[in-house]
Amino acid sequence: MIGFIYATWRAEDATADFLRRLQQIHRSLPEDGRAYVVPIILDGENAWEHYPENGGAFLRHLYRGIREAQDLKAVTFSGFLDLECHREPLPSLVAGSWIYGNFSTWIGHAEKNRAWEFLALARRCLGSCGQEIPLNQMELAQREMMIAEGSDWFWWFGDDHETENAAEFDALFRSHVKNVYRLLGKAYPTELDTPIKKVGVRTQCRNPVHTMTPRLDGRVTDYFEWLSAGFAKPGAGESMHRAQRHLEKLFFGYDVKNFYLRLDLAFLRHRTHSATVSLRVEFVSPAECALLLVPGEGGKWRSVITRCAVPHASVEVAADRIMELGIPLDALGIRSASDVRFCVSVLEGDHEVERFPINSFLAVLVDPWGLDEREWMV
Repeated sequence: MIGFIYATWRAEDATADFLRRLQQIHRSLPEDGRAYVVPIILDGENAWEHYPENGGAFLRHLYRGIREAQDLKAVTFSGFLDLECHREPLPSLVAGSWIYGNFSTWIGHAEKNRAWEFLALARRCLGSCGQEIPLNQMELAQREMMIAEGSDWFWWFGDDHETENAAEFDALFRSHVKNVYRLLGKAYPTELDTPIKKVGVRTQCRNPVHTMTPRLDGRVTDYFEWLSAGFAKPGAGESMHRAQRHLEKLFFGYDVKNFYLRLDLAFLRHRTHSATVSLRVEFVSPAECALLLVPGEGGKWRSVITRCAVPHASVEVAADRIMELGIPLDALGIRSASDVRFCVSVLEGDHEVERFPINSFLAVLVDPWGLDEREWMV
């Protein structure tokens, strides 16, 4: 009644009806000297937006009516236990979900189970850390753990509920789990960089049509410089449905030495980025290689290789109106024709605010030894 009916009634009438129902229950109870409780349990955040004054008038009338009633008392569960000392063992417990009377909303689907696996790993890591972690860091890690354990994340995993914000919820969930590891000074599982939620999105994409060797200076040097490159552009459903995305377009190409990336970034074009903005480029095959791109003095950007199968690899980066990267093929494990799979993330401090693609990796066939024989252009 509170959740779905009373919002359309006058506050006085709704309160009178609810109190009448409580008193009817009271009259049906035996006079055995015991205290009885009527649990009132509902989604606390959902009902009130449908009420006039966000439910303020209804709640004022309700609490006033309970206070003035001789046979009713508002108590918490712990307050009720103080009033009623009698205890009886419960032979069983019913599943605690109001949806279908089971837990399928929260567990069972592959996406939901994957999220639980991440939680279990993080909880195990948290429990294994002892006194070597400062108390304040441990408290912050525990807080992040509790946020990630909130049940509403699992509502949006799986295919039983839909929302345009599924990608944001997925990214936020994984960021809280990552924060547990960061605060403990541990490396988080790299799988946390891959979205759990599988959503259908449209990405405009084209493969390279010719090998290329661009001039890495942060500018489009001439019209033909990136003409033969492949490209990918966020479409409907990408970039977390932002009204204004950071990454506008991504180009990629290669020669026999390097894999090249060009990132068209709105904040570079408008020169509006802050010192806390950085980029991460994550390659997952044929070999793992993770790059962190951070702004420095005088508008210069530098690349930091945070993970790479090849020691002492170096990446060339230039940023001005656009950002251009040159990554050695050896650093990516490319020694023959191979599919390169990667994604690009925009970070604000330690938080991922945008990822492309949202729920997968771009896959590019890199074959500088055979591409020009298969493709040609005028």
